[in-house]
Order: sequence, then structure tokens, then C-alpha cells
Amino acid sequence: MRTSFAIRFLSLVWIGVVLRAQSPQQQPRFALEMSPGQGKPASNFLLARPENNKEANIFYTNTLVPLPAEDALSAGRNTPCALRVEYKEEGDAVSVVAFLDYSCPGDQQDTENAKHPRERIASYSLRLGQSVVLEEMRRFGVQPYTMQLVSATVTPSGVPTINKVPALALQVTGEDRGYHIVKIDNLSPLAVMGLVVTRSSGKERTGLEVYDNSDPVIAPRSSHYFPLKNNPVSCAAPDTGSSNLEPVVCPVVLVAAVFADGSHGGDAEIAARLEAARIALAGPHHELEEMVKKVAEDPALSDEQKIARLHEEIERLPDDSGQVSLDQFRPRYRELSEEQWARVKTSLNKRVQLERQRVLEHLAKDGPSSTEATKTQSQSEWMLHW
Repeated sequence: MRTSFAIRFLSLVWIGVVLRAQSPQQQPRFALEMSPGQGKPASNFLLARPENNKEANIFYTNTLVPLPAEDALSAGRNTPCALRVEYKEEGDAVSVVAFLDYSCPGDQQDTENAKHPRERIASYSLRLGQSVVLEEMRRFGVQPYTMQLVSATVTPSGVPTINKVPALALQVTGEDRGYHIVKIDNLSPLAVMGLVVTRSSGKERTGLEVYDNSDPVIAPRSSHYFPLKNNPVSCAAPDTGSSNLEPVVCPVVLVAAVFADGSHGGDAEIAARLEAARIALAGPHHELEEMVKKVAEDPALSDEQKIARLHEEIERLPDDSGQVSLDQFRPRYRELSEEQWARVKTSLNKRVQLERQRVLEHLAKDGPSSTEATKTQSQSEWMLHW
């Protein structure tokens, strides 16, 4: 089974992302700068321009800051879990409609919230440089976002780079409101099977993690371009003895890489975690597939009983699933201390638990019993298809 994934992370939360491929879409003209308030950093969302502009595009953010109880304008309602923004370009303006969502993956109140999963709160038409504050969010117990329409293009920040993998070369070749474009040249005769790139400042972090079990991420003596989220992170200036130490632009760091012959470069612990993640999506992933198949094909169980059985079976799975496979490549990382290797194992366990949780969330949120599911599939058919 081929296993391939790419992950980017922001503010210590890792989020799945597909590397951007070339498409017939026009280059974005605008971006929305979204500020959640209370000192949290703003995020920029590029506004895509599809060939057919008749339908609105959508993006979500789950960074919602709760208001103190004394500041909320109402009580007795559930707290929303995400802000949904629908937008459409209209000449030199952008129409924006904002919603608050209540039914989100992992929500412990999914059953009740599914009856009222979304609340429309405001609509605006914005031109370049205009901003609005979503004061309506106060009625729902969360800090209002400030939303500003800005240009998609930016003045190059001159972001520096640090390369910890001598067999590769690193460049930042482009930049817009959404992404830095990072070019990585593979100078070695070995294919690159995985790599990690980061930018970070304290708790604010952005990055890219890619691993492929079968096809090279970068072929030997070849190059590849990657999108890296362009977040406004600043680092402390180096101590030169001067009293005027202004923050500087955080560098893009090529942290680690794994090669086709099993060797690695850069930070050994990070490289080991990268391979551990592959195991988390191979052995334990297969276990979950077999379990779902077995329960779905059991004719003695109703749809509700199948969901309940899956919950029970997943709870009984061992916490150390995948550890045997992990120990098999321990000799390739002899430079790691036992403490470092223990952290690699902990990282693997967390990923295994996260995938199990995602199985249950998908079944609860997207299955035929959900409000948005197809009416023509039984729970068993849907589970097998999923």
C-alpha cells in the first residue's frame, strides 16, 4: 500500500495539506487578513479566482478566542467551533458572508449541534484596504475577528535560510500573502523519500513535512518546489552587545531528510519521527481498515450497533501499535540517546491515537446517519466505501 502525506503546522497545530499543483486558475489578486484578537497573530487567506466565478469559495478557521463571561452579550448557547467565510470576487470588490459553525470534527455535542450546525452572522462588500470587525461574534461568546482585504502580492521579506542537510540545497524563490515558494535541490545520487522544513518563533510555528513510501519526494540530481505557509513570525535578533535589538525575520530551516537507502541527514531525531509517522500510516492503518471491514460486514449488527462496536474495538487496540516495526529501524539511528528514542516512540503513539480518533470522527460526522450524508447508502455500505 502506498502511503504519502504532507503536513503543515501553525501555532503548534498540525493540519493536513496537499501540495499545490498547477491549475488553470488565475493568480489571486486579493487576500483576507484575519486577526482573532487578544494578541493572537493574524493569518492571511489567499482568495482563489476560479474560472467559473458564479459560486462562492469557502475557507474555515478554528482559531476562536472565547470571551470572558462578563463580556459575552448572551448566555445559554453552545460555543461555536469554527468561523466559516464564503467569498466571491465582484470586480474590484469582494463580497464576504461570515458564519459560525457548531458541528465540527471532535465536537462532543455533535448530536445536538447537528440540528443547528451553522449560524449566519454578517455579510459585507470589501474593497482593497477596507476592514471590518465582526462584532456580531460577541453574541456567541467569542472574540470578534478583524477582517481586512489586502493585496495578494507582498514586498519580498528577504527571508533567510538555514540548511542542516548537506546533500540538499535550499532556496526561497517566491513569496505571496499565503506562501513562500521553497526550492530544494537534491545534490545526491539517492532519492529523497522524506523531508522536514520549518519556520518558528517561540510557540508560533509553520512548516512542511513530506514522506512517501514508494515514489521519491525528490529524484536523484533533481529539484522540487514546495509551498510553505507564509506566517508573520519574527525571531529575536542575535546578541551583538547593542541595546537596540529589533526582531528579525525568522529563517526557513531545512531540518532533516530521509533517503532511499535508509540513510538520513540533518536532525536525527526529527528524521526518526518522520519515519515513525510512516509506520503510523502503515501497520496501524491496516489494522483499522481490517477492523472497519470486519464490523461493516457483520450481518448480525444494526447500523447503530456497528458504530458502537467500532468504538469498543478501537478502545481495546494496544497503545503501542507499530512499536515492533519501529524497533526494526532503530539501528539506523544509533546516534540517538535512549531519551531521544523514547520521544520518537511517544510521537508515534500520538499519531496512532490521532488516526483512530479520526476514524470515529469521520463515521460520526460524515456517515449516513449524519445530516449531510446520502440517503441511498446503508451504514455498512458507507463504512466499506470509506
